Amino acid sequence: MYKQLVKFGLLVVCAIGLTSVALADTVQNPVVEVQSLVDTMQKDVASQKASLQNNPDQMYQLVQKILMPAMAVNRMSANALGPKWRTATKAQQQEFIQQFSLMLTRAYVSALLKVNDYTIVINPLRGNNWQQANTVALPGVITNKGNGQSSTVTYYMVRQGDNWKVYDFAVEGVSIMQNFQAQLQSFPTIDAVIARIKQVNAGKV
Repeated sequence: MYKQLVKFGLLVVCAIGLTSVALADTVQNPVVEVQSLVDTMQKDVASQKASLQNNPDQMYQLVQKILMPAMAVNRMSANALGPKWRTATKAQQQEFIQQFSLMLTRAYVSALLKVNDYTIVINPLRGNNWQQANTVALPGVITNKGNGQSSTVTYYMVRQGDNWKVYDFAVEGVSIMQNFQAQLQSFPTIDAVIARIKQVNAGKV
């Protein structure tokens, strides 16, 4: 579970890191905003790479400060848990959100420390339907500068108040949330799911 998330993260974590898009009085084009923020994130990570690699706590703080607020964690948690979410108590849901968020943080930290030099280009949206939409899909391409290999990536975003937030992402058409849901359905109860994620977060994988 954790290793698969890191594999996805190696391709998209930096791109997701700053996809929280502030809206002005008029809704801004999310592609323009996200591309600008992605470029800024790349520069920041590159300039601090040595320091971040030598200081895991600094990396955790970076992810918690920048990446996690840009994600619709509640919606991601519900999607990942699937049918079990609807039968879970409020207390179980909150505990799952907490543990799931921690697992995402750990995975993204691992991915950030391993990610190679790359370029990210997000494709422009057609038309203006996105201006009235509550959700939007942003397709793009990630290219490794070292070997020239490219992968398609799609960011699924939801408008929450004055922000766009990521609620799912896919690499080569494979949804990370659907991947999680398929894995978590093998556990008999939500308590069993939470217990397993706690083991992952404790490094017992």
